Amino acid sequence: MPNYEAIGRCTKLKEEIDALTLARNQAVVAIRRQLHGTLGANAPSQVVYTLDAEQLHRHTKALEQANAKLMAAISEYNEYAAEGEGKPYQVLEPRNN
Repeated sequence: MPNYEAIGRCTKLKEEIDALTLARNQAVVAIRRQLHGTLGANAPSQVVYTLDAEQLHRHTKALEQANAKLMAAISEYNEYAAEGEGKPYQVLEPRNN
């Protein structure tokens, strides 16, 4: 007999995981965009771009918070997945390019 509570919880957690994944990705993009703007690889030799360290810290804090919430939601989802007939998430190390 299906565990409808676990199925419902998995459905709700899946929505939360999707939103948290988006938030984490947006924070990564913001950091990448800011750092890319400070790299002067194509700039003349006498040009240095500024870095707003406070803004970078805010983006990093947002990334930390989204990542912590995401990992907690995935852990909770995986606990319910077997009972809720869901496929558990795999958490892997980052890909190296």
